[in-house]
Amino acid sequence: MSTSETYTFEYFMPEIHLKTALLTFSTVLFGFIYQVAKGGAGSHLILFLAFSASVLFAFFGFYRIISWTQETVLVVSPQGLTDSRFGQVTIPWTAIERIDLTPPTENNSWQAEQNRFLFRGIIRLLIASGIYGTVTIPGNPTLTEHRDKRRIKLWLRSGTQIEQTTPAARLRIRDNADGTQRVYIATADLNATREELLALIVDFHAQYGNMAQSQPAAT
Repeated sequence: MSTSETYTFEYFMPEIHLKTALLTFSTVLFGFIYQVAKGGAGSHLILFLAFSASVLFAFFGFYRIISWTQETVLVVSPQGLTDSRFGQVTIPWTAIERIDLTPPTENNSWQAEQNRFLFRGIIRLLIASGIYGTVTIPGNPTLTEHRDKRRIKLWLRSGTQIEQTTPAARLRIRDNADGTQRVYIATADLNATREELLALIVDFHAQYGNMAQSQPAAT
């Protein structure tokens, strides 16, 4: 990819729709079991908590579908990195001190592989139905991967401060003890893989950061 162009990324909607559909089904299931269950107060409490959690996450799923369909989430350009979930602040490449290149943790258990096969198959069936028009499937959908593979970590240089004005910013922008900040770019559900985004960010930073190439984070 050329570092002289601007790249935009959106949410991968088939994956969002699938997650929300599964959460909605879980909500209905927990609600039904709660109504017909004959156990004690303890079991009813557990079912109620499970039902409440499903309702909450399903609500967030529908909110994201309504709010983010066809909306640009992430912009990578010669000017810097813009994550609209933080607001409209662009992080200049010169403000980034280093990028975490530590290989992410893989979950390669038999169950994880089975889940990946199942969910990817469902996603491809949704796309094949044609309801999304022409869609490019990310090479490695993130639905069931380990959480460490769902974000890219950046360290900002001293003197660079990003205001934490949104809930996403307060969650993903952290203050370090030395007064600097580190930023977590969430890659889950985007229409590109973490590996693709990381490679693009590293290339842009090497071109426009005016500093030595990024190095892995210390563990």
